[in-house]
Amino acid sequence: MLRRCVMRMRGWMSGLVWMLAAIRAVAQPTLVDPLDDPRGWKIVTSEGVKLNVVRDDGLHGGCLRLDYEFTTGAGYGIIERSVSMDLPSNFEFAFDIRGESPANNLEFKIIRDDVPAAGTNAPAAENVWWVNRKGFEFPGDWTRISYKRRHFTFGWGPDTSAIARVTRVQFAIASFNGGKGSVWLDHLTFRPMDLPAVEPFSITAAAGSEQDDAHKAEFAVDGKDDLGWRSAEGLHTISLTLDLGSLKEFGGLVIDWEKDYRPQIWNIRLSEDGRSWIETKFFDVMPSERSWIALPDSQARYIRFMFDTSADRRAIGLREVKVRDVNFATTPNAYYAAIAKDSRVGLYPKYFLGKQTYWTVVGDANGGDKEALIDEYGAVEVDKQSFRIEPFWIVNGRLVTWADAKHRQALVDDGVQITRETSDSACTITATFEGVGREGAVEMNYTFEPRPKADGTLFLLAIRPFQVNPPWQNLNYEGGWTPVRSIEVADRTIVCDGRKLILSEAPTMVAMFTGAEGDAVREFVAGNRPLRERIEDQSGNASCVLVFDPSKMSGATLRWAVGEKFAEDRDLPAISSESSSESASIRVPNAQIAQTFLAQQRYIMINRDGPAIHPGSRTYERSWIRDGSLTSAALLATGHTKEARAFIDWYGKFQFDSGKVPCVVDARGPDPVPEHDSHGQYIYALMNYYRFARDRTLLDANYDRVKKAVAYIESLIAQRSTPEFDDANATRQEPGKSPVPVR
Repeated sequence: MLRRCVMRMRGWMSGLVWMLAAIRAVAQPTLVDPLDDPRGWKIVTSEGVKLNVVRDDGLHGGCLRLDYEFTTGAGYGIIERSVSMDLPSNFEFAFDIRGESPANNLEFKIIRDDVPAAGTNAPAAENVWWVNRKGFEFPGDWTRISYKRRHFTFGWGPDTSAIARVTRVQFAIASFNGGKGSVWLDHLTFRPMDLPAVEPFSITAAAGSEQDDAHKAEFAVDGKDDLGWRSAEGLHTISLTLDLGSLKEFGGLVIDWEKDYRPQIWNIRLSEDGRSWIETKFFDVMPSERSWIALPDSQARYIRFMFDTSADRRAIGLREVKVRDVNFATTPNAYYAAIAKDSRVGLYPKYFLGKQTYWTVVGDANGGDKEALIDEYGAVEVDKQSFRIEPFWIVNGRLVTWADAKHRQALVDDGVQITRETSDSACTITATFEGVGREGAVEMNYTFEPRPKADGTLFLLAIRPFQVNPPWQNLNYEGGWTPVRSIEVADRTIVCDGRKLILSEAPTMVAMFTGAEGDAVREFVAGNRPLRERIEDQSGNASCVLVFDPSKMSGATLRWAVGEKFAEDRDLPAISSESSSESASIRVPNAQIAQTFLAQQRYIMINRDGPAIHPGSRTYERSWIRDGSLTSAALLATGHTKEARAFIDWYGKFQFDSGKVPCVVDARGPDPVPEHDSHGQYIYALMNYYRFARDRTLLDANYDRVKKAVAYIESLIAQRSTPEFDDANATRQEPGKSPVPVR
């Protein structure tokens, strides 16, 4: 059990495993900074952030301790120093870190400052490349982290070409959860590295046992599926070792097993020299016939599989093993994209193929803070960063996926309806929000109609660790993969990581799978159907299928309802027709335009959280005053004066003491990043409310805020009204000064 727990902690998707340097590289690192003297580092903070940097005891002597506090919620604290470094084609920066801190963004930046030509008044150009670890869980013990060139993405600046020279480096802590904490940094190093190897790898193989000449180890790496390696029977342990020829970086493995010779207990070990080995993966479940193994940022010459066959002395066999390059599993989304491209189209979400899927929002139009997403094919994400519920069915021995059918979409009362149809079957999915706020629930109704009914027809609802929100929606958190660590079933109730799904009818069967066993839909169709009441998977890749057998139900049309409960003490709620809108009428030429107009109103009302107007429900679940002032104008024009007033009054409370109106406010508080149209947009929203409502009370209540905002605008103008700007050719954007509006 202890060994099992240790290996789960090493799970490739858990905590810090992404981009940890597990194995030393060949080149010896040089010290960029020992990170032991605060005097060598400049502190930069945004408004509302406190940062103090002191020397403390570290891993290599002294270290830097960063004590920070986000007093208003959002913002950042930065330490930076100047360097002068030319970068090779591949490289690695590394440092040691530990923390006593809530999860916040950890940023490491490499910057090139381009000095303007002599005689010009242009500002220096800042070109930033960075690694931004959003919601970083700071380790309690010292942990070495390394970033290679491939981990850096372009942040901002005029030059997007690959960075070749660095003049500054920065560490930053930016608000994700906010709060306060302490972070220790030690021993920043740099080293050049060889470019990572590309596929296909040149591999040789050796095994401790071969059944016969037709099952030699070399057949496991020959790139062919006709023959493979198989061990002899009767052994306690069996090994298979791959030799990459030299030390190489790689990202994972793809293994095709012989169906009847798959292991039950096994592990993967890595070595640089063939003598010292590090165990990187441990499995105590039988894998699927094809295993995709993520080993992000691995570096080794030798890869060894160790199989424990002491229980049954069985033979182990695999047809082929491929080593995948460093891009294979850099993130969970990259990993699943690789699997999707290696699988039947329709088995995985369309976005893993790099293709857009349209989706819409379903939720409470009365200002509730919970919204579901449903995509154009009927997959539902019941709440932000939650699992995906997706319909499949098997008819005439064939699996029907989103890629195998035609789809129609329509608005219905308080929700959305999707129809998936093939020549021999159809399913209508209706998603609605029933009730009000946290006392309500998302309800999905499935109406399935085989044409005609056929023996062996099964309707499947898959629960898997994927969002409807796609991976490229990643402003504050990333869409795509989302962890599912536990699933439990009891009659009509399914509990996934604490979220309850209530079914109108108990399924015929529930088949659950850990990530090591494979994807639930793939495995169920392949005939693997383990019956369990509960599973746990610390890697976050648990999945299941709820199976309904139409032959055991009466009627030609079959219906199921699935509700996600927000309140613990509620069953599926009754339909509510309550509306928060005031009366307004508008003439439009046809019903299609009327439906479009109604949809926009619903988007606005559903995306609201209390008084906060949000342009979206996921990545854009933030209140920009720019968006809010325009959206409130739309609300006012359609009779929603109460909602517009509530937003304007709420937003004004986040004005800074300086008079600055924040550009955006979210759950963390006001964001101090300057976007200087925000002050005027706030004043516009107030005045526009008065034009519609003729209500002076809101103007009177916010008059002092308006005066402070105007004074702040004038202070910004004054910064560019000094003598150096009298020259008509002088730039108005001066280095070290904030952008300001032109008078």
